[in-house]
Amino acid sequence: MVQFFRILRLLYWIFFSKNIPIKRIQKQGLLSVKIAQMFAMRIDILPEEKCAKLSTLLSADANTGDAEDLETLLAQYATSEWRKHFTYINPIPFAQASVGQVHEATLLDGTVVAIKLLKRDYAQAFTKEITAALRILKVFTLVYPKLRHVADPEGILQDLQHTTLDELDLRNEIKHQLELEKIFLQNKDTNDLEPLRFAKIYPELSSSTILVRELIDGKTVQKLNELGQLPYEMMISIFRIHGFYIFTQGTFHGDIHAGNIMVDTHNSIVFIDTGALARVSDQLRIGLFRFMRHLSQYNYQMCIEALEYMAYIKLTEAQRKKYTTFFLDLYKDFAQKTVGEVSLTLQMMYTIKGAIEHGMRFERGMFPIIKSMMYLDAMVLRNNPDAKILEDMRPLTEMLCTQAPELND
Repeated sequence: MVQFFRILRLLYWIFFSKNIPIKRIQKQGLLSVKIAQMFAMRIDILPEEKCAKLSTLLSADANTGDAEDLETLLAQYATSEWRKHFTYINPIPFAQASVGQVHEATLLDGTVVAIKLLKRDYAQAFTKEITAALRILKVFTLVYPKLRHVADPEGILQDLQHTTLDELDLRNEIKHQLELEKIFLQNKDTNDLEPLRFAKIYPELSSSTILVRELIDGKTVQKLNELGQLPYEMMISIFRIHGFYIFTQGTFHGDIHAGNIMVDTHNSIVFIDTGALARVSDQLRIGLFRFMRHLSQYNYQMCIEALEYMAYIKLTEAQRKKYTTFFLDLYKDFAQKTVGEVSLTLQMMYTIKGAIEHGMRFERGMFPIIKSMMYLDAMVLRNNPDAKILEDMRPLTEMLCTQAPELND
């Protein structure tokens, strides 16, 4: 019952409150923070100012709470034999998030590493809370069935449940990085995946609650953008690499925000915090790629065909005529616009929302891609608001077509 009223209160704050109380959301715990983060990306159903307020919960320092005592955590998670591998562990974390904190440490051979520790056992409490939240949202969608298709709250929560429970077992972070690294190694000689690399992990020193990896000498994309030190060309490389994973493999980093991408001192791109791994069907990856390719060429009729390729319920002829009118009106001033003038993610959300309202239906697997697009869109906006990202991505789309012929129409 406590969870029920907590979720109701959160939904009230998000949908009906004029001033969203960020600190009160944080105090409600992990699930409330995670749900609020998800709705921060739903600019299609929430006013932009609310999304902006909620998006403050996506920053590295927004949802941390207090760091937990290192010795208390190690007493729970580590043995005396494990500690013998280190000459020093800094008791003060240099980074932390909603579920974990990271400490600098030194191995016996002098190698400096990062130790990630879960703050506490969230899994059982989180599972109970999200089960209650799913019940509440089912009631909401019965009262307002349109919400099921347009906002897909159940799909969002199910994705959130999957990714968060994965993050609460650090062995998944290792497993997912190794999967992404395997794809990299299998394709690096035939695809342009430079300057991506992966941090060294020490699985023999890691467990479900502890992860030991190389300490990366560099900064996150978030920090580099804040300092004005990230070249736009590096942003294009991030788009190119992440696009390769999404559109040719259908497997990609499921939480690719600016705090989870680092650039080291050798200008290599390093994906971190790979606890969330996303997968999409061939129908979605191919259809969305074709949509993006034709959008970059401002071929709007082909964009609509690509959307119908993705949909498992197509439009009737009458519906298609109405949707075409809607689509052309939505994109009438889109060509040549910079990212500072129009958000690609916002356009995409309105596009999908309009498609659903006109009769199309899409599988729930679309959400991880939309989430990735929003993260990347925000990075470019922060990095270079005058960029015409679609035009800059045209060479990438053509390159991907040669690498994965099925992407062609």
